[in-house]
Amino acid sequence: MLRQTRIKNGIAAALTRAAILITVSAVSVFGVSCASIPDRLAVRASSANEITVSLPFVSLDTRQGIECASYGSKNAYQAQARVCGIAVKQVTVNVYDDELRLYPGGQTFGIRMNTRGVVVVGISEVQTEQERCSPALTAGLQVSDVITEIGGKAIDSVDTVTGSIAECGGKDLKLTVERQGQRIELTLQPVKSADDGFWRAGLWIRDGTAGIGTVTYVNPEDMSFGGLGHGVCDADTGELMPLGSGNVFSVTVSGIVRGEGGCPGEIKGYFNAGKTGVLTSNGNTGVYGVFAGLPEPKPESVAIALHDEIENGSAVIRCALDESEIKEYSVEIEKLSGESDEKNMIVHVTDPALLEKTGGIIQGMSGSPILQNGRLIGAVTHVLINDPSSGYGIYIENMLEHAA
Repeated sequence: MLRQTRIKNGIAAALTRAAILITVSAVSVFGVSCASIPDRLAVRASSANEITVSLPFVSLDTRQGIECASYGSKNAYQAQARVCGIAVKQVTVNVYDDELRLYPGGQTFGIRMNTRGVVVVGISEVQTEQERCSPALTAGLQVSDVITEIGGKAIDSVDTVTGSIAECGGKDLKLTVERQGQRIELTLQPVKSADDGFWRAGLWIRDGTAGIGTVTYVNPEDMSFGGLGHGVCDADTGELMPLGSGNVFSVTVSGIVRGEGGCPGEIKGYFNAGKTGVLTSNGNTGVYGVFAGLPEPKPESVAIALHDEIENGSAVIRCALDESEIKEYSVEIEKLSGESDEKNMIVHVTDPALLEKTGGIIQGMSGSPILQNGRLIGAVTHVLINDPSSGYGIYIENMLEHAA
């Protein structure tokens, strides 16, 4: 009897352990599946009602009767992702027209941006007759803040801010500041500098920037374009610069600084007279705008490839290095990933002519379109500092999704 009881108890314990293991495994699978579900998917209009997610136990509820826009991801909708039948998250589905064709870029262009408001890039102290202090810090200002108004009036330049401080006579200034998407009201009380007698706030601010990059694509329907493949960030804060207004210019390439390990090279050039277009947005995936006319020489339009249509292997990039002439150079796509919005693939330069001239990827090549099997798949975004022959690329769908 005692032996039978022990056997029964042993069987019960074993069954309990098995049940626990099964439960833990199920929870683990559920957790892994949930964590692996993407926040967004890109599909073609022809297959928009037949979306599948290649993850265990995951399904996606999609709506019927998709009406696809003619360009980009203008037609996006929310789908419900389920794990083992349980609703877990909403997934954004971006639908692309099967007939979408773009002009591949490759031309170097100049960007001149004015910020919306002014960006705080540094905070310092002011020596008064009594002490050293920082009015900006006391007011609660932080590096990367964007000052948009003083006394209820919009700020459009550094001169406007410095003029308001110089003329305050020691009175408080009411500031409106944007910080991480939030609007904040602060009070700044400038102090008189013992060095020159002027009213100071201990602020370092910036209202614009300029630079050279490469156009990724142009939409033949409306001359809208995307370039760089990454945002324009402030050199001091590293934060995305808030675009107030901006213009683009054609550029004449005047020289190349070859890249070496630990020292990235760059394209040198100068802006040509007369703007060729305007900027409409500056985001993490690039700068976007509209050209006044199609840049010359006019290329042949090409279809795009979504990320699941891209493969590791041979590809080409387009860029202008010799007297602004666009040429194609061979590269290898070595790895595909979704590491971030703008770092989706590892691109390795294999073209001997490009390696000889530049060492690989250099500053100014950001935005160079990448084509594989005759289709536009993305753009070069970053160089690997210790190995300029390699760098990151962005999927074209990520650029189109954020196009203004």
